[in-house]
This record gives sequence, structure tokens and C-alpha cells, in this order.
Amino acid sequence: MEVSWVGGGSYRGVTNISDFGTVMVESGADGVSRSHGQGMIMNTQGEVATYRTQGLGNMGADGNFRNHGILFFNATPGGVFEQLSSTVGVFANEVNQKGNALTKIWELQ
Repeated sequence: MEVSWVGGGSYRGVTNISDFGTVMVESGADGVSRSHGQGMIMNTQGEVATYRTQGLGNMGADGNFRNHGILFFNATPGGVFEQLSSTVGVFANEVNQKGNALTKIWELQ
């Protein structure tokens, strides 16, 4: 299954961003879904950072889908996202039954 999203949030708590992406999700016989895809974040000035993602997830008893994984970032030198270049992030997200998602990303150091 292919899943795409458009969302918003903040980068380091100070820069408003938009997030766009698409992943392919493969459901396994073991109940674990594996996902891989790509996306981008953009600030209001049009600066962009891209990322590739891989994750593992499953459906909870409450009907919410929970997914965890990694993100590999790339950014153009000199912009607000410059320090993301070559950064690895770990994420956790939860998608409710209405399709609303909350995602948190931490920089792996």
C-alpha cells in the first residue's frame, strides 16, 4: 500500500515547517508492517531538507497504527536546515482511526 501525507510542525521548536512524503507499506504475515519511502520538509522561506525513511509498525488493540523507524536527512549548505545534512533521526508516530498522525523525531547522536 502507498501512503502519502502533508503536515505541519516545527523544526527545533522555532521554525515552522511543512512536511510532505510518501511511503510504501508492506504488511507481513507476522502482523508487522514494514515501510520505506521519502519526504521533504520546507520552511516558510522555501528552504528544503529531504529525507529517506524506513520503519516498522503494527496495529494496536485500540485501532491506532504505531510506527517506529529511522530517517536519513540531506540539506543544502548555508540554510536553516544545514545541520540536518547527513543527520540520522529516529521517529515514533501514531495514526488514529481518522487518519490523523502525530510524529516525533529525535536526532541520533
